[in-house]
Amino acid sequence: RATYYYKIKGVKAIIPSLEVSAFSNKDKYIDHSIAPKVALQVTDLSKNPRYANVMAKDLQVVQYKTKDYDDKNNILVMEIAFKEATWEDFHIKEAIKQGFDNASLNQIKAKEGSVFYYCVLPKTLQNLSFDYFSLSNRQFKTLSFSAIPTQDTTGIQSDLIPKNNFLVFSNVALLALCVFFLVLFFIFGRKLIFLGLGVLCLGFVLYHLLFTQKSAL
Repeated sequence: RATYYYKIKGVKAIIPSLEVSAFSNKDKYIDHSIAPKVALQVTDLSKNPRYANVMAKDLQVVQYKTKDYDDKNNILVMEIAFKEATWEDFHIKEAIKQGFDNASLNQIKAKEGSVFYYCVLPKTLQNLSFDYFSLSNRQFKTLSFSAIPTQDTTGIQSDLIPKNNFLVFSNVALLALCVFFLVLFFIFGRKLIFLGLGVLCLGFVLYHLLFTQKSAL
């Protein structure tokens, strides 16, 4: 049994006639058969403005990430899982530049798998949405997600940890000095120099606290 797939690019299509001959192992003629040509009723899927030129039994966006490309554009990379799909024709109309990586192009004949697709999109586009035609349900299905760049804040947060630890330590030390100078103030006959030093230490602590809050905002 043999299965043939045809990619139809027009509304008028005909499956050509097939001529099949059978031979034995010794090249002896056994049988001959001809299947007549068949005219097809074709539906133009491109009439759907959101159609991404893909027909599939199943199509899913496994993961995606958007980053800044230049001042006016972002670049989106996504992994697409497919099952019996024409994924190589995938096309987003809003994209300025698009394509697949070389490893993905080696899977053109695969019936099932995943590929990596990239496209450059204008920054004005904040949400991406497209349709593919489901061969299982014989209708369009929509996939949509955010196209806003994501920023990795892990490195930023890790850089702040040493600075925050230093501020905590310095505030504790200044509070200890403040208490120490206040004790000296009462022990040594309320000399103003000790009171002044205690107030100065307290002032530094308040300054650190206010400065940290403003930086966080």
